[in-house]
Amino acid sequence: CVLLGGVITSSLGDHHQGTSAYTLVINEFVARNEKTIEDPNEPGKFEDWLEIHNYGDTPIDLGGFYLTDDLDDPTRCQIPEGYPELTTVPAKGYLLIWADSDPKQGPLHVDLRLDAKDGEDIGLFAKAQTKFVLIDGLSFGKQGKDESRGRSPDGSDRWETFRLHSNNPPTPSQPNGTGASNHMI
Repeated sequence: CVLLGGVITSSLGDHHQGTSAYTLVINEFVARNEKTIEDPNEPGKFEDWLEIHNYGDTPIDLGGFYLTDDLDDPTRCQIPEGYPELTTVPAKGYLLIWADSDPKQGPLHVDLRLDAKDGEDIGLFAKAQTKFVLIDGLSFGKQGKDESRGRSPDGSDRWETFRLHSNNPPTPSQPNGTGASNHMI
């Protein structure tokens, strides 16, 4: 991944062409959520989030996978196993994960926060025998409030900025770039 002037770029290839063994991408994220979508487990709280998109034809359970905000530390936090009804990304679907450093709230709340002020990495890893395999990763720069960065179209290598109260708002758990979101508050 390469960060050029605050723009996300990825050197991981064209994911929707099948270069990864997994049909998963980090599709959208917000590092400074103030009003985009409320944490359903904490009314009145607006936490950082990221969206995983499965562009494949088979559901994938993320239980046992790892998320990190440092690509050099792939095991930063593990998505708990044993909750497939919550941690499975449907075929052609989306899964929203809260980066709120509060894993006690459930398997979709991971022990990390995203840095909107300075930017950082986001990575999704799987364990393959004795090593960890990067499924998808990116680096991002400073992010404004209620501003998401997402792939457009979904699963592609093209990144776009989505802003709340615009014609192109963030779209957690929905296709990106549709011009509307049912999740806005």
